[in-house]
Amino acid sequence: MTSMFCWKKSAGEDEKEAGPGAVPLASSGPTETCIEMGRTETVATTCLLEKPMIDKKVKEDRWRSLKVDRDACCTTPIIYISRCECAVRRKSSGANVELFAVQDLSACSSTRVECFSVQIRCTSHRDSCRVDYAGFSGSKLTCGGTSGHSLDHERSIFHDRLEMEIRTAKRLFLVTFLLRSQRHSIHGMMEEENVIRPHQEIAQLSLDEKKFLLAVERGDVASTRRTLQKAEETGFININCVDPLGRSALLMAIDNENLEMVELLIEHKVETKDALLHAISEEFVEAVEVLLDHEETIHKPGEPHSWEALPPDTATFTPDITPLILSAHRDNYEIIKILLDRGATLPMPHDVRCGCDECVTSRMEDSLRHSRSRINAYRALASPSLIALSSKDPILTAFELSWELRRLSLMEHEFKSEYQELRKQCQDFATALLDHTRSSYELEVLLNHDPTGPAFEHGDRMHLNRLKLAIKLRQKKICVKNSSSNLPHSCFPSIVSLAAMASTCVVGLVSFLVFSSFAASYTPPDDIVPLEKAIVEYFHTHEETDDILKTLDSYQFPHVLREGAEEVYDNPTVCYLCNLVIDLVIEERVLGLTRETLIKEAHVVCTHLNIETDRVCTGMIELYVDPLIYAMDNYGNFTSNRFCGSVLQSYGCPPGDAFEWTVDIASGNSVERPPPDDTNLQSFTILQLSDIHYDPDYTPNGNAACGEPICCQSDQGEPESPEQACGYWTDYRDADAPWHLVEETVRQAKTQDFDYVYYTGDIIAHRVWETSIEKNTDAITKLHTYFKDNFDVPVFPIFGNHEPHPLNLWPEDNINDEQHSVNWLFQLAAKQWSELIGEDVTETVLKGGYYSVSPRPGFRVVGINSNLGYVDNWWLLYEDIDPFNQLQWLADTLKAAEDNNESVHILSHVPTGGASSLKVWFREYGKIVERFANTITGHFNGHTHKDEFHVFYNSSEPTQAIGVAFNGASVTSFSNNNPSYKYYYVDQETFVSISVVFGPTNQKLLPVSVGLRRVDFQSHSSQLPRLFAVA
Repeated sequence: MTSMFCWKKSAGEDEKEAGPGAVPLASSGPTETCIEMGRTETVATTCLLEKPMIDKKVKEDRWRSLKVDRDACCTTPIIYISRCECAVRRKSSGANVELFAVQDLSACSSTRVECFSVQIRCTSHRDSCRVDYAGFSGSKLTCGGTSGHSLDHERSIFHDRLEMEIRTAKRLFLVTFLLRSQRHSIHGMMEEENVIRPHQEIAQLSLDEKKFLLAVERGDVASTRRTLQKAEETGFININCVDPLGRSALLMAIDNENLEMVELLIEHKVETKDALLHAISEEFVEAVEVLLDHEETIHKPGEPHSWEALPPDTATFTPDITPLILSAHRDNYEIIKILLDRGATLPMPHDVRCGCDECVTSRMEDSLRHSRSRINAYRALASPSLIALSSKDPILTAFELSWELRRLSLMEHEFKSEYQELRKQCQDFATALLDHTRSSYELEVLLNHDPTGPAFEHGDRMHLNRLKLAIKLRQKKICVKNSSSNLPHSCFPSIVSLAAMASTCVVGLVSFLVFSSFAASYTPPDDIVPLEKAIVEYFHTHEETDDILKTLDSYQFPHVLREGAEEVYDNPTVCYLCNLVIDLVIEERVLGLTRETLIKEAHVVCTHLNIETDRVCTGMIELYVDPLIYAMDNYGNFTSNRFCGSVLQSYGCPPGDAFEWTVDIASGNSVERPPPDDTNLQSFTILQLSDIHYDPDYTPNGNAACGEPICCQSDQGEPESPEQACGYWTDYRDADAPWHLVEETVRQAKTQDFDYVYYTGDIIAHRVWETSIEKNTDAITKLHTYFKDNFDVPVFPIFGNHEPHPLNLWPEDNINDEQHSVNWLFQLAAKQWSELIGEDVTETVLKGGYYSVSPRPGFRVVGINSNLGYVDNWWLLYEDIDPFNQLQWLADTLKAAEDNNESVHILSHVPTGGASSLKVWFREYGKIVERFANTITGHFNGHTHKDEFHVFYNSSEPTQAIGVAFNGASVTSFSNNNPSYKYYYVDQETFVSISVVFGPTNQKLLPVSVGLRRVDFQSHSSQLPRLFAVA
């Protein structure tokens, strides 16, 4: 690989001028010479102007690609780089130009990538040029080229090898070409967006005008002066003529950085037009000063400046680009200082929602240009050089500007990524300023600076005002390095809370973190953009303006968070809004949002979007606000994607950070078991009850069309018509079971003989906005006591997702906050379940609500708490672990059962699989089921209120069924269901559910499902108790 400069040599020139290591290229015609800066066997055909790998002083936006084919390289005096990255950086002083050629080492076999660069430096008079070694990132580079040799590039070797002289004329052409190319290809996207490329007819040049422009381009000052003097006398040429590229003589002089030529042209009164902007764009500092002086002499008060007076169809830059804005885009410290010293100002743009006449007119005329003018202004305001020169408190300015840029990124979708980049630029600038502290005392002063208070003195109590400000304005990271103690940079991710820092922290390292920014995977659908803007504005201003509330009211999402709503709503829209709101909540919490304010904001969104009624919104928010705050404050990986991807998994929301953990399952295959012997079946019977949802507030003849999660309550008013009245026993509409329906269910179930009762969860009613530990305890105890008094066989209960308070939430045992603990429920169940089962299950129930018992030899009943893997269990967001280590316990328990030749029935509430189970939980559970498929002879669950079953298949043979899970339907009619229960007849040898002759009807049933026929509940009274019949 090599980097080389090529140029065309005229006949008779001594090839030794090329210096050591020159390699001639084969061609016809004049001899061509390349100066080698490496070694290679081949010559590539592409020159790339790219960002160098080592020179970090070069700005990111200065690099673009310029492709040149080989023929053009070797027939035209241009720079040609073979398999390298070539970069140009223009100096802001004198006429010096630096050319960096950085070797591309992508084909090198070295494990450590090293780089080198060279410079071409020229004096302002261009009478000589010197190629110098510019830098080397390491001490040694081993590179395997096509020749198979290795090169040891040492600093001194490169210096000696690359030093050479290039004649002035040759170098001048090279630089002219390169800078001309740079003008069109290196300005970057930010500048190209502000450049107008008019298609205009260019006047035909006369021969004298061509000679004039050629003399200017070559830097022939004497010839140019004679031509200008003659033009003044005779007018034989237009001194303001332009070449086919649209360049005037003055622009050529600026491109070539020929200050003497610039002064000569201005002296002879050529039109400057937008030459000042071009000089700034080229960072030609001396020309900028000359043009500014000239502008002061010709400008008349009240009239536009030269660069402002150009017609739009001939101007190169858009009208909003001023000299100060353009110099700030270039981040040229020297030019910015010159302009500021001369009184240039850059006012803050109007607010994005400004309704003044100027903004309204601008938006109506061209909304894109209006937005572009704003981003141009903020690109300038975010310039580190401008901040440093114009602000008395650059860190404060960077913090505040970063906050404003984040707000704009959420509201100006056309330039979202640009605003985010500018925000990062401001954060990096503030970080870099703090990184320059040279002592502990300087660090102390910076971190405790308060612009409105007295100066901080050494020994004063540390308040960390600047650090608190950074948190308030949501600066993503601050890296502080104590240079005096040679401490390393430290950037630590964290969340909200600022760790307590004693005054001794001045020895060095200060860190904090705020939560990661909104990274939703969806762009907002067009039809909700006004809603998004209203939500963002409300969370930022906390003001319930008429416009905000009117916008919220115009979008309605009734019952969007209820189960099954994903079949009604546009899923991407719901996911986007969820990510937006949760991200705003996280952001507000970082800024010190209080519990009361969060409740207020959530209530406004909930009620005005008609998600639920006022009292349901109030109750649910009050229940869930504390767990949400705890998770935000204590879990460093809590993101909007993580939250919405879990809670709204049924909507297909992207999960963000993966929930990833595994269970250690014993190796081997499931042990083969013999099938039931059909010739000699001996069975026992199991009664399954599920989802009673006992409602102590059920009111016969109450309102069945209430619009709340549950109806038929005593406080929901009278029905508007007889058709909307609730029945005596229950109602098909959103209603749960009154106590007399529970009693009738048990009475009817006892008309058949059975050996065991499986109760697969959910005792608590759907009045989810008003649960409490006391209410839940009373309902659970009442039902368990009734079971104990009425069933003379073992009852095997498990938890439903409604049993904890709040609903669905199962905090891990490492949550050291009694407010969120679920231990009260485990302790209650441990005592009552042991009495119902007839065996002590306290140990494992207290661990996580699961147990294992053997009611007869060779048979084991395992009750698990599948609610832990339910997507609505917010505590899954807190940590990526097997909740309560339950699945690992299950795998170990099944292995022991396999070793003891036991068959197992597994009881669970939430069916595994589908949208209800967290994917990682279902995946690991599925692995366990497959491994112990022949040991598990039955799965029994509830939750869905449906008479259904789920089949497990072999993952390696998808058509092979390996298990079945029966759903016990529900005693509650919620919603549109018949109250029901089931009997299962189980083979006493294999413990597999089997078909049997049931009763005198000679009907084969597997299992027997008993429930209500479709009835008119309103017509039944307490005098008609026999509601149940074989379904």
